[in-house]
Amino acid sequence: MRLADPELAHQLGAVLRLGPGQRVTLLDGRGGWTLATLAALSDCEAVAEPDGPLHRTGPPPLRPHLLVGAPDPAALDAVVEHAVELGAWALAVSVTVRSQVPRVALERRRERWEALARSGLKQSGNLFLPELSLHDGIEAALEALPARGWLFQQAAEPFAAGAHDGDVLLAVGPEGDFTDGEREALLRHGLRPAALSSHTLRVETAALAALAAVTLRAAGGAPPG
Repeated sequence: MRLADPELAHQLGAVLRLGPGQRVTLLDGRGGWTLATLAALSDCEAVAEPDGPLHRTGPPPLRPHLLVGAPDPAALDAVVEHAVELGAWALAVSVTVRSQVPRVALERRRERWEALARSGLKQSGNLFLPELSLHDGIEAALEALPARGWLFQQAAEPFAAGAHDGDVLLAVGPEGDFTDGEREALLRHGLRPAALSSHTLRVETAALAALAAVTLRAAGGAPPG
């Protein structure tokens, strides 16, 4: 199997210090994986020979869908990559009333975000590559998103949910937060307000903190203190 991916070749050789004859795990981003042996490695590509059939893993019990009110597109780079590592099932970015960017600016960033998501998949070993969707407005975004979860905002009771499973929606507003009308739409959709911190968080900080809090509790853990 020839993998013409310079980034992957660099990670295997320069970062992980692997070479021909060593074993790796190949992922398809849809729950499929197989063990393989590296046959060749260059600066531009890797060649791996699968050691057996493709194994298929079912979807995880918890499937968090992250909805972010669009900030500056560059600010979402880290969110996309690290959200994959944290187990996001889907990523939805929506232009909102207070977003300072048009939909076309998000579209121009899509290819980079998809590459960052693949990078996060390789780094973390997550078996599922999240679906990335872009939307014009909260109402349009909600049409395809779960009708339960949390709307994260500073003026709310602290987040203290127990373990959950299934599809849940985590909504984080843009710089300046959602408008009253957008918040009402999110609450009508079935979300509950919750606060992550008493401090004002950047969009990218809040998005990743929300994912971490929900996935930690789903795993049965809790923050110390």
